[in-house]
Amino acid sequence: MNNAAFGILFLVNFINIGYSQLPQSPCPQYFQYQENEITGEIFGIVAIPPPLPKDTALMLRVTLHYPTLVLSKYKATLELIRSRMDYAPVQQAIDQGKPLFFTLRFSPRDPLPIVKQIVFNNQLICSDVRATWPVFTSVDLEKTLYPPGLLSLLTNQSTSTNNPNRPSQEQLSQPILFPSISSGKCGISENANLSIDIRFGWNKTYPGEWPWLVAIFSNLKGKFEHRCIGNLISNKHIITAAHCLKDGDKDIQVNALSVYLGKYNLWLANEIGSVKANISAIRIHPEFNNNFTNADSDLAILVLKNPVKYSDLILPICLWKDSTNLKKIVGETGTIVGWRKYGKHYTGEPHKTIEQIVSQENCLRSNPGFAEITSNRTFCAGSRDGSGPCYGDSGSGFVIQDPKTERYHLRGIVSLTLFDDKVRTCDLKQYVVYVDVAKHLAWIKKQISNDLH
Repeated sequence: MNNAAFGILFLVNFINIGYSQLPQSPCPQYFQYQENEITGEIFGIVAIPPPLPKDTALMLRVTLHYPTLVLSKYKATLELIRSRMDYAPVQQAIDQGKPLFFTLRFSPRDPLPIVKQIVFNNQLICSDVRATWPVFTSVDLEKTLYPPGLLSLLTNQSTSTNNPNRPSQEQLSQPILFPSISSGKCGISENANLSIDIRFGWNKTYPGEWPWLVAIFSNLKGKFEHRCIGNLISNKHIITAAHCLKDGDKDIQVNALSVYLGKYNLWLANEIGSVKANISAIRIHPEFNNNFTNADSDLAILVLKNPVKYSDLILPICLWKDSTNLKKIVGETGTIVGWRKYGKHYTGEPHKTIEQIVSQENCLRSNPGFAEITSNRTFCAGSRDGSGPCYGDSGSGFVIQDPKTERYHLRGIVSLTLFDDKVRTCDLKQYVVYVDVAKHLAWIKKQISNDLH
């Protein structure tokens, strides 16, 4: 394709509700809204304070009011946290004088309701008297728990209004520490202050500085090798470039892939803090062009067989939460981290580079070849001084730090670059093309939510 030929950097929530802030709780001591920073899901946590009544069933009812008609089948749920068919947490809370916590999940297809009332064992513990808009739909959710040994005692004592074991108003007023169900540590780099940011060029990183960084390996035809870079976005999901999961025109199978989380030295076996994980599913974006001719939807999600436990070395990156309008971030810089390849060998430790986003117009004007490999769901970045990402960096994230929260958010995935025919490698005198992750959030969150619920 003449001078404009391109090469692949081949190393080889639910619906976004869009709240700028969480809704106000009518009784923050007993009910709180939370947001899952990975999926964007807004849900509630109900707390039942101690002491909990003994020798009786525990009955909770939550009344929701909607400002619109809810015509579809209602899918809100009320569940005890960490409880399936095991009621040990209930008995433990009773015996140790601890509160019970319930999750209240709302249907993503309906508007967010207000919590009108919370009733526990026929005692009103929360009521919202603020709402003035008309109520078109009212829904009651109920949950009854039976501590061990009480299944045979389904008597009126569990609903008696004179039950002496009900919590008193004084007990209800005691403060309760709510658990955090969402990932409160996404995008946090505890060790970022150890290294010095240089605006352009590749610089050393330190263990734990980029805890969402994932090393992806493949075992094809008996050859085990580092293939690509991924980014942890939940305790079960890794996002990378779709072209990394292709072997020529064939899909790579899950049993041929291994991923390492919390890894720093690429070649050090049994590295302390690093976790090897197996993949149960590969989900390639349905609009990905298998001919690798465009970066538009060059995305894939890897699903881990088992959830990974977070640590100082293993944490997810935050998904993008601000405007998806690319013009609002033109001129901003982001960080790309990878075990880049020098000649035939990868660096043993990850390095990082800082690159600047340019406008679509400047990218297209810089070289006609970009017209074929970009779209309105990609962006270009780079200093064009030979220091950008290349072979060994495919799938790496373009992450931008929020100066207010100091959290990093994923905006792009390394995808394509133009090709230099003379040296037969990436032409880093040109910009690099990234998949604009912000334009694919609905698809990404759907993949996550399918496995979380």
